[in-house]
Amino acid sequence: MALAVRLCETLKQVDFMSVSGASHLTRIYRTEGRRSLATEGKRNHTTEGKRSHTTDNIRSPVNSSQYCLDLVRRSDYENFMATLLLPQQARATAIAIRAFNVEVAQIQDLTSEILMAKMRLQFWRETLDDIYKDKAPKQPVAMALQKAVQAQKLSKRWLRSLIDSREDHLGKKQFPTLEAVEDYGEKSNSVLYYLVLQGLGVENVHADHAASHLGKAEGLVRLVRGVPHHATRKNVFLPRDVMIKHGVSQENIIRGSQDQKVKDVIFDTASLAHQHLEHARSFIQDVPKEARVALLPAAALSDYLTALQSIHFDVFHSSLQLRNNKLPFRMLWNKLCKKY
Repeated sequence: MALAVRLCETLKQVDFMSVSGASHLTRIYRTEGRRSLATEGKRNHTTEGKRSHTTDNIRSPVNSSQYCLDLVRRSDYENFMATLLLPQQARATAIAIRAFNVEVAQIQDLTSEILMAKMRLQFWRETLDDIYKDKAPKQPVAMALQKAVQAQKLSKRWLRSLIDSREDHLGKKQFPTLEAVEDYGEKSNSVLYYLVLQGLGVENVHADHAASHLGKAEGLVRLVRGVPHHATRKNVFLPRDVMIKHGVSQENIIRGSQDQKVKDVIFDTASLAHQHLEHARSFIQDVPKEARVALLPAAALSDYLTALQSIHFDVFHSSLQLRNNKLPFRMLWNKLCKKY
């Protein structure tokens, strides 16, 4: 059984705030062994989640919660791991939110036709309206999201932002400025943290500020991580103003150039992500204790930025394509030690 599913099953039974819980997680992880990128397929290295075309998709019908769990595990693994460490009463809501995000985020990857993509986004826009009328269609993500909305009164405006931000970006090949990337990160990533906080029953301005900066950091990191993938498709999304500043052409990116000027573009983008990450952490002492677990994905961003710095911002370096097998333990350790 996959490590992630084993972890999920264990989280239902074990108190992970106890030492015995941490030990049990360690035993499971060691039993399963380390998985390489080659055996699990490329995941989490694009600006948005993509549907995996593996045998995982071919299975007997499952309930909506299990469907969402599998969808997030396949397409947004790092946030999946963080979600498993949320309190049990908030976990199902967070999984439904993340699954909804995957559904709308992957649309641009599933079709090259802008009109078709807009039609699919419109389906989700209408589905969202139906969810708030308690009339969700018989679609697993929609049914799970309706349960979450009913249980936690989730903000429709923030869920709608996940759709609108993707539609606004359809057909755009490049962000004009770093500020545009930050704005997109706020609308497509930060709102996810606002929603998870709602699922935790938290309303706190400091938590919102931390979530805003963390979402912007995540958007910038996703942009950088997606560079090699999109280069193979002859797409460049790195901000135009930074590329012009360093004299980098789209062709340089598409060819996978490792010139210093390309590294300088990555450095500027990654540095801004780091600034937002540090800003998010600066609020932590004022964030309610019950809300801090929502910020666990910061560990994944920090690890990637550290790895990128260690190879001098060579975004095409093969080491960046490997799964971070230490991440589940780092997230668990952060939770146990209350470090975020």
